[in-house]
Amino acid sequence: TIPDWLSERKKRLLLKTDVSLRKRIQLIQEFEMPISSQRVALTPDKSHIYATGVYPPRLRCFDTRQLSMKFERGMDSEVVAFHILSEDWKKLVLLQSERYIELQTQDGIYYRTRIPKFGRDLAYYPRTAELFIGATGSRVFRLNLCKGTSGEE
Repeated sequence: TIPDWLSERKKRLLLKTDVSLRKRIQLIQEFEMPISSQRVALTPDKSHIYATGVYPPRLRCFDTRQLSMKFERGMDSEVVAFHILSEDWKKLVLLQSERYIELQTQDGIYYRTRIPKFGRDLAYYPRTAELFIGATGSRVFRLNLCKGTSGEE
């Protein structure tokens, strides 16, 4: 491996000259779940990976630049779907199996609300800051994240 104490310029020079260093594979430490992983997503800036797992329900964030786990959060219930709201890892929305929608920031849970029916999937429309939640049957719920209003389509 390349020593951490080397400057970026020296690291690039070393990578250019040493063929074995260019062909190496780097693995993210602790990139696993105890039982199984249900959902995995890459942030738009490709710097972090989110993964959700079950038993116990949890959310993990991995840093692709540092090749390590950034944080882990225990959840109250299983995550059905999630969407990354920002370009980086700092804003996230989770649809949970117990009919909860959780908005999370880098500090933890920002807001939590419950929907009338069990959710199946969600989609985010950034121009109007609206979150659409597909529920059982043909029901679709709308949550405006800017105004804080909700409705049913």
